[in-house]
Amino acid sequence: MKGPNLRLVTRRDVIALLLVILAVIFILENRGSTTIRLLIPQVNAPLWPALLAASLLGVVLGVALAVRRSEPPRF
Repeated sequence: MKGPNLRLVTRRDVIALLLVILAVIFILENRGSTTIRLLIPQVNAPLWPALLAASLLGVVLGVALAVRRSEPPRF
């Protein structure tokens, strides 16, 4: 009989967790109001939603590229 399937924490997991913690700290430290310009309109808003949106967009794009890279090439 084999024991339960134990998953060890990898170096990759630790690095990912540290990056998430650093991103959260960075976002929380930058809660001040600023002028944000997106093409033409300018809005005066807190900086943290823009940082959070940019971080989430980066995660989504990174996951999409990783999934695409793992698929076999199509000809």
